[in-house]
Amino acid sequence: MPVTSSSFAVSPAGAATAPAPPPPALRLEQVSKRFRSSDAPGPASAPPVLAPLDLTISPGEFVAVLGPSGCGKSTLLRLLSGLAEPSAGTITIDGHPPGQGDDLAYVFQDATLLPWLRVDANVETLLRLRRVPAAERARRREAALALVGLADRARAYPRQLSGGQKMRVSLARALATEPRVLLLDEPFGALDEMTRDRLGEELLAIHARQRWTALFVTHSVAEAVFLATRILVLAPRPGRIAHDLRVELPYPRTHDTRRSADYLRLVAEVSARLRAVDPESGTGVPPAASSSAPSPAP
Repeated sequence: MPVTSSSFAVSPAGAATAPAPPPPALRLEQVSKRFRSSDAPGPASAPPVLAPLDLTISPGEFVAVLGPSGCGKSTLLRLLSGLAEPSAGTITIDGHPPGQGDDLAYVFQDATLLPWLRVDANVETLLRLRRVPAAERARRREAALALVGLADRARAYPRQLSGGQKMRVSLARALATEPRVLLLDEPFGALDEMTRDRLGEELLAIHARQRWTALFVTHSVAEAVFLATRILVLAPRPGRIAHDLRVELPYPRTHDTRRSADYLRLVAEVSARLRAVDPESGTGVPPAASSSAPSPAP
């Protein structure tokens, strides 16, 4: 079979070599987290929040994280963002440690808008902290507001916005930084179902255009299956990856996707796996247990 130049590169010596694969967007190697106990001295006295985790996420993947309360979902995001440090192990984001680049953005559970600033100024907040020049700030702000459908609300104050609009501003603020990795911690959890579904569809449309890597924490199995290319199910005490599932649904995903037989079957399967790792359900797996998925991620 002939070798095309698009598949191979030629070294100075003339030997054909396959191009190196892109580095992982996110990599965790034996990462664990343990908080100090107030009852006894020393970090070893506190039970681990996260057991040693190994995880690799490729550029452009949309990964959802599910798990019962207390399994370390938000702690995982804080470690990746650099807001907390692991007790052991290493984390790299596009090849560098957390907090050493401007290619990561974080969308929190609450919109966390500054009430005394208009929408446009809220979107620029992170850009000002990074000392982005005014003309570039304006370009990014306008592009981000257009992406989330709020170009006509740029001069409004947060108090004049609905809950869904506030979350759109929060997302626009993150997108204005032009991230390569986007961390989202239950951003739609407080919204009504219709607004939540609509924002999920809009988020996928933006992801299709910009192809950042996403790690999306949620308590909703239906939301995880709809959004993600891959789902991590965490088990608690200590937090660990019990299941790593591929979501074999085609994109683009629309309202009709939610009514398809394949979607409903996957929601039922993932729900069963989530119940199996939840100790409150009475069917929890022991701490060392882990099982493979119907469509395991490589």
